[in-house]
Amino acid sequence: MNEEITTTAGAVVVEIDGSADGLRVVDYATMLAMRDGRDLVLVRPYRTFGTYTPGARFHPPCQRDEAGRDLREAVAHVRRQVGPRLPVGAVAREGFRIDVLSQFGRRAEVVVVPRQRVRGQQRLVAAQTDIALAARCACPVVVVPRTWKPCSGDRTVVVGVDGSALSWEAVGHAFATASRTGGDLLAVHAAGDDHPGSGDLERVVAETLAGWQEVFPDVRVIRRPTTEPVLVALARGSEHAALLVLGVHLDRNRTIGDPVTRQALAAATCPVALVRHQVTIQGDRRLRGHDGEPVVTRS
Repeated sequence: MNEEITTTAGAVVVEIDGSADGLRVVDYATMLAMRDGRDLVLVRPYRTFGTYTPGARFHPPCQRDEAGRDLREAVAHVRRQVGPRLPVGAVAREGFRIDVLSQFGRRAEVVVVPRQRVRGQQRLVAAQTDIALAARCACPVVVVPRTWKPCSGDRTVVVGVDGSALSWEAVGHAFATASRTGGDLLAVHAAGDDHPGSGDLERVVAETLAGWQEVFPDVRVIRRPTTEPVLVALARGSEHAALLVLGVHLDRNRTIGDPVTRQALAAATCPVALVRHQVTIQGDRRLRGHDGEPVVTRS
């Protein structure tokens, strides 16, 4: 790993955590890179000092030497899986996890991270951490279960549609993914006579889907109106889906809103793409942070 890449624009970036089951998440990222003709960049955040920060219990600090060892093992794993035909870069970067990954997430095609090993209420806390990362990235963040395995079966992409502008980018990403993979798009939204303004909601949802259907006419859309909580419907839809797509947005106080996204992420059993709703130019600059571009070594 001694050749430098001057940019990571358009790459599939995947977080390396040094665990054996984390290599399945690397396999997922490798699949995306191979499918879309993208470079693969392996990123290992590390911290010299173990000062507590939010999310530290999910991501204990590691030293630079350990980070380098984890990267070498991950690169070797990728080479065993796909050989030399995929460009693979690797970088160990000192800093807090969310800062390091969001820096790469400004120019990457997608950032792939492993689901954390937590249960119960802690899954909501872990989900909030991943949502915070997605809110700082300009690209989607995909959270992958550590049990993920490649499957040629169901290629359905599930997306929640609420009829507002907040879901526009998420719906677009779901359409694009379904188009690339040849899968169906399952659009889940609240409906029914007991839903306030159900007639207007139906119209807006139909217009949203029709707008993206014009861009991706090859995608078959399955609409699932539901009078049950959308969270329940999304969790059920994820049981046999290839991907669940959820929107991420900030509220007026610049904090991450929408508890439905957090709960749906915690409950999902398939990979989940978190797609940020684009804010104003000024707000976007605040989210993206500093302008430093990572330098990556190529294997």
